[in-house]
This record gives sequence, C-alpha cells and structure tokens, in this order.
Amino acid sequence: MWCIKQEEPLLNANTLYQLQENVIIAALRRPSLSSIIKGAGISERHFPIELRPAFQIAMTKSQEEIKRLVMLKDARIWPLYGKRIIEWNDGQMRTVARQLVDSVCLDPVGASQPSSSKSKPEAKQEIPIYESPEERELFEKTLAAIRQIMGGLEEIPSKRLTDELARIEGGPWAEWGPGRRKKPITQNALARLLRPHNIFPVDVGPAHARRKGYKRAQFEHLFRNLPRPSSSAPSSNRAARAGGDGS
Repeated sequence: MWCIKQEEPLLNANTLYQLQENVIIAALRRPSLSSIIKGAGISERHFPIELRPAFQIAMTKSQEEIKRLVMLKDARIWPLYGKRIIEWNDGQMRTVARQLVDSVCLDPVGASQPSSSKSKPEAKQEIPIYESPEERELFEKTLAAIRQIMGGLEEIPSKRLTDELARIEGGPWAEWGPGRRKKPITQNALARLLRPHNIFPVDVGPAHARRKGYKRAQFEHLFRNLPRPSSSAPSSNRAARAGGDGS
C-alpha cells in the first residue's frame, strides 16, 4: 500500500504516477540502474499494483531478456516500455529515486496490532483531492454513468467503457475536450479524469487476450457515496446488454 506523504507533499497524484512510470521505463532501458534504485531503498511497495510486474522485470532481468519481452509485446511491460524514452545516467536516477522515496509513504510490513482489544487502529487519513465544483460535478456524473454501464460486470475494457459513455444521449462524453476540437472521450482522457481518485487502468480479460480496463472493485468505495440509481438505465447500457461485450 502506498500513498502520497501528507507533510508538504512534493508531488501531486498525477505527477507522482508519471514519476513512478519514468523510473521503471528508465530501468527497463538500462537495467544497470537497478542497483541505484535498490540502494535508495525503493521496492515494489513504492508503486501501484498495476506497475509492479514491470518493476520486477526491470529489477531482475538482463537487457537481452527485456528486449526479448519487448519484441514479444509482453503485457507486463508493453506498451509502458514504448510510452516514453527515458534514458537517465546514474546521477539523474539517484536524484529521482530520492524524490520518489520522499514522496511516497508505506505501511510498515508486519506491524503488530495494539494488544488491547478495546483500542482501535487509527484510521488512515485520505489525501484531499482539490477540484473545482465543475470538475467534481463532471467526475460524479461520469462515475454514475460507469456504474450504470458496468451493471453486474466485474470488469470492463477501457475501449468498451469509453464507447458506451460516448453513446449516452445528453451526456458530456460524446463531445469531450476544450475549445472547438471536441470529440468522443478517449481512453486516455478517461484515465486522466479518474487518476486523481487513485483509479488506474489495469489488465482485464482472459489470460490469452489481456487488455487495459477497470474492475468493479476499484470503484466500489466511490459507488457507495453516489445516490441510488434510477430504475431506467442509460440507453448505451441497454445497447451493451443486447450487443455483448462490445470489445
């Protein structure tokens, strides 16, 4: 479990996630940096769950093995490896590693529970999310639409989710973006909207056809805070029921 440190955090959630990606990309492109990363005290616990497989590969595989996995488009590191070209020297990695350690707090491993049965564990303080009323309204509207679209599904591919959002009549997702160049919401745009709330794309689907998407469990704590859904589902949801998984 990782979180942004509460005392004067160095990075916001979006910047921290990009930094975590960059550390892994740099190590994948130059595995010799793994010794600096380990020396800084960084472990997989400094990364969200969906980035940990790539981190493990970067820490344990040789350059030749990583190149072979890239050629095979191994889902654990692809398309992360080709997302950006990060080529750091030792000094740059040391600087970034210190920044990552200073920005992430970890739950202690094997921490003992209070001996008294009457004492309760201290509740974790949630990181406040700063957004305008308009941004909050848009997020809650999107969250309610995602709940309707998912229905009883346990997971859904990102492409199917954005396609279904764009089909909802009267919603903001069919014409998304600033200015005049509006277009249906993309998978990246949806990820940016959800990221401040610690919801990130994960691998979904059968083992032989993995793709990026979302799991119901990622949203459950947010769904509980929404008003109860109305009896009528969005038209896109009805279409999804009739048309299969749409992916």
